[in-house]
Amino acid sequence: MRIHVNIDDELFQQAMDFSKLKTKKDIVENALRLFVETKRQKLLDHQQKIRQSRGKLHWDDKDKEHTNK
Repeated sequence: MRIHVNIDDELFQQAMDFSKLKTKKDIVENALRLFVETKRQKLLDHQQKIRQSRGKLHWDDKDKEHTNK
């Protein structure tokens, strides 16, 4: 996919210095992969916490009465 974006020159240069990647395309693709993987891992962590809480949540009778009205 072709895309045209304006990116902060200093930020881009820092990314190139830290990554040692050779092309702008490689820098952008690497940044996108890192972004996606970070978001995916946060989602998986959140889902795991939900699974771990299964059967451990306790509801007050007040909640039960409220939903039966």
